[in-house]
Amino acid sequence: MRYIVPLFFFLFSCDDTKLIDVERLNTFEGYHNHFMQQRLSKITITDHISGNHEEMNWEWESWLNATVFRTINGSRDVHKQLLYNEYGYLMREKEYWDGSFCQQNLFDAWKVLSNVCVDNGDTIMQNYDWGVDRLTVTGPNGRKKYNDYGLVVGNYDEILSSWVNNDISEDGRRYITEKDILDCNGKRKIIEKNKWTWKNDVATILGDPVLSDSCQVLGYLTKKETRFDRYYHVLDVGYYAREDQNSEWVYQKQTTTNYDYSHPFKGIQ
Repeated sequence: MRYIVPLFFFLFSCDDTKLIDVERLNTFEGYHNHFMQQRLSKITITDHISGNHEEMNWEWESWLNATVFRTINGSRDVHKQLLYNEYGYLMREKEYWDGSFCQQNLFDAWKVLSNVCVDNGDTIMQNYDWGVDRLTVTGPNGRKKYNDYGLVVGNYDEILSSWVNNDISEDGRRYITEKDILDCNGKRKIIEKNKWTWKNDVATILGDPVLSDSCQVLGYLTKKETRFDRYYHVLDVGYYAREDQNSEWVYQKQTTTNYDYSHPFKGIQ
């Protein structure tokens, strides 16, 4: 089963050439308040456990079309073909090797109305019903509420008949805590599923919580050290894991993402 998953990058206006030059040097001078997608250039993945090295390169045939080439341990091939809308959100993704594809209908730049995926002859269709506020949506995974920047503000729990809200920074751009609900001793329990700690341009994200018998969070088993640029692009992610909440962290994987800052998509108001 395959779905297009919208990727929300928080980006900028490139009217100022100086800002572009600063960004190419990965110099952090505080966050920008523009909301704009940027063209991907390259993603590099290094697995420190297996020793594998993977690189994906975006080659843009036009303003909206790109072909992704993947290189694994020195062997390069065509990976997939992508079609974006004018705001830089993915509308169609086609695998090169087997022809399977997903496509989705969007409105207001990033909001999904419907999607369809064809994989090995199987077709899966999904529809999303948006409320009058254009930020609340009901879909296959329940009811969600977003903010204007595409962050999930809350999830609706049918059993509790109430919203379970995440903690988000005052500017609406950064998660502080992502929450989840589970059954514990016959009751619904709200837990902190992911905890974000910010220091300038780096966020430490703890996930996969370890729970006590009373469903109190004792610690976390995964950690991501994520570095952002000033437009809330993800630049680098270091992935860590451990066996239990008292074990040492093991550095497992590193990803690095590069963007073409000179050719941004249309900004979102």
